[in-house]
Amino acid sequence: MARRLERVPYEARQLLTLAAVLGRKLDLALLQHDWVWRMTWGQWLLGVSNAAIIHPAEGNQWVFAHEKLRRVVLGQLSPFRLQELHARAAERIEAVYPEAPAYYEKLAFHWREAGEPGGEFHYLELGGPQLLRTSAYREAIESY
Repeated sequence: MARRLERVPYEARQLLTLAAVLGRKLDLALLQHDWVWRMTWGQWLLGVSNAAIIHPAEGNQWVFAHEKLRRVVLGQLSPFRLQELHARAAERIEAVYPEAPAYYEKLAFHWREAGEPGGEFHYLELGGPQLLRTSAYREAIESY
């Protein structure tokens, strides 16, 4: 697994770490938001898929080839860098999917992992009523 990761260019690894923080399924809108890389999106996708880190799934989805690969990427990060990436993930979700109830749980998770209890509690509070409406009572209790 480490050899696969070594085949990915340094710049592509930076975005790969953010993708790993966001989850096993790649959210292309989040990854492409505010694109500032020297390589194109196609070059990044090709480089990471050629290294067998990600592969296409049904529809227009891309996923990590294996959860262990994603964990290896996350395991290489310092706790401070991981917190920073969780904050960046939450900020991107807020920018790309503003006021989208489907993302409240993810936002609470990322803000918690970023060490920002204010953001976590905000989205837990917003997510509670939605969970009740969908009869997810256990999750609603945990949210409240």
